Amino acid sequence: MVRPLAKLTMAFNRPDGAIDAVPGKAPDEFNNLDIWWDPDDDDEVTLTGSTIDQITNKGDGGACTLIGPGSNTAGAVEATRSLADGVNWASFDTATKQILRVQGTNTVWRRGTSNFTVVAVFRSTQSSGFTTFFNHALVSGTTAGFGIYAPHTVASYTNRFIMRDSTAQNAIADSVVSGLYDGNTHTIVGVRNNSAGANGESYLYLDAVKKATTSLPSFFGTVDDTAGGAWRDPMIGGRGAGGTTTYQNFSSHLAGDVVIYGQAFSDQDVIDLHDWLMNKWGGS
Repeated sequence: MVRPLAKLTMAFNRPDGAIDAVPGKAPDEFNNLDIWWDPDDDDEVTLTGSTIDQITNKGDGGACTLIGPGSNTAGAVEATRSLADGVNWASFDTATKQILRVQGTNTVWRRGTSNFTVVAVFRSTQSSGFTTFFNHALVSGTTAGFGIYAPHTVASYTNRFIMRDSTAQNAIADSVVSGLYDGNTHTIVGVRNNSAGANGESYLYLDAVKKATTSLPSFFGTVDDTAGGAWRDPMIGGRGAGGTTTYQNFSSHLAGDVVIYGQAFSDQDVIDLHDWLMNKWGGS
């Protein structure tokens, strides 16, 4: 896919009388914004020192707060806040086993059988293990769930958007791109589009370029696992390990905005959001 020129929006006057323009479109300029976790927003982040106690949802879907792992058998702890290039990131490290997860039995994140888009901004130099940008319940081969992450165990620099329904059918969109793990700012996007193809399609975008398309299996169902247990909760920086308080596959990366929409983004939507996010998070 060849990217068209970005749209320029949100123009504002500089003191010298010139006009600057922020490229693209902000997350809240799109419809069906259910979740927006922003570690740079002081109004939404609660800290103890540099430790992140919680990040509240500034999307329209309702209360959906990221918190730490709580008591657990893996020794996992909360993520920390880290300043880089003038913005505050959520920092995750495999050595200290840092994660953030959705609070309790909250249901705003659930996608069911509907169209949706999940977006993450990140910086990382990790090339082994897992880099987990967002994951819900994808642990065994049978639990329903969805996520965007990099399973470097498959191949170094593999990037993946995966959905699994309640009958253990998988829809996996993979792409190997080493350049994403250079410590610079990048975006990863997963889209479910039930209207495309014979049974629907899923897409993986890396830096606003569509890298993979996968046809959904026949009668592909809900991607929500609602059986309960903290390991099934949506989380950033790691994955559940099949026990109620067990975590694994810890990640080393800086996380910027994580956003979930109740609609399937078009190619142009992905480009517009990517350009705005890169401007915010110091990308090029």
